Amino acid sequence: MVIKILLIISIILQLGAASVAIGMIQKTKYNLSWMLFTVALTGLACLRFGEYVQMTHMEELHLPQDKKIILYAPTWRDDEFYGHAKYKFTLQLDLAKMQKELGDEYIILLRTHYFIADVLNLSEYEGFAYNLSKYDDIARLYLISDVLITDYSSVFFDYANLRRPMLFFTYDLEKYRSVLRGFYIDVEEELPGPMLMTTEEVIGALQNIENVVTEYSDKYTAFCDKYCAWEDGTAAKKVVETVFSDKSNK
Repeated sequence: MVIKILLIISIILQLGAASVAIGMIQKTKYNLSWMLFTVALTGLACLRFGEYVQMTHMEELHLPQDKKIILYAPTWRDDEFYGHAKYKFTLQLDLAKMQKELGDEYIILLRTHYFIADVLNLSEYEGFAYNLSKYDDIARLYLISDVLITDYSSVFFDYANLRRPMLFFTYDLEKYRSVLRGFYIDVEEELPGPMLMTTEEVIGALQNIENVVTEYSDKYTAFCDKYCAWEDGTAAKKVVETVFSDKSNK
């Protein structure tokens, strides 16, 4: 709570200082130094607000704040089901191995697709693995996580906007490609992260995540340029300009 209060105070002070700086810009006829100072203060306040939001979400979910967060968000398999829109799910990641190798640094949040009916019991991995499959807002889980593990789920299109690392646990790649749904994109060429077949490969990638980021930097940039180009943070501005623009001037 103390940290959150200090963050709020920091945000208020930085925005207040930015307001003062704006006044100085006007008085000094848009002096470049004051302009840069204002931009820096406003940007820092935004970063602090992001920290505050992340901390709030983590407290809400009762997650430790001294660990990095892995979000595992797999999709369903069409041939594994109980009935209409009630799919089975067999966890292929070896959580015991992951806890042993990564538990000092990471926790993992499991968020299965809402079609999956199985309720996974993760009680033996208490303090490391958290089942948030019933949590209603996956966007909040994106925000608090440091790395995404998925398979063929479309979540990676959304997550790419954060520019955070992604790993693809594609243990049944050939079956999914040839027998089940297939793909709309060339996954080997376009995915902005490694395709991994075993828990050991996943662990290795997480232990060397900086190398993964470097190796896939160009692919990640190309992916974002192709699929995230419109997500530039100005959607509301564009809507306002389009709806309320003076059509008579066109």
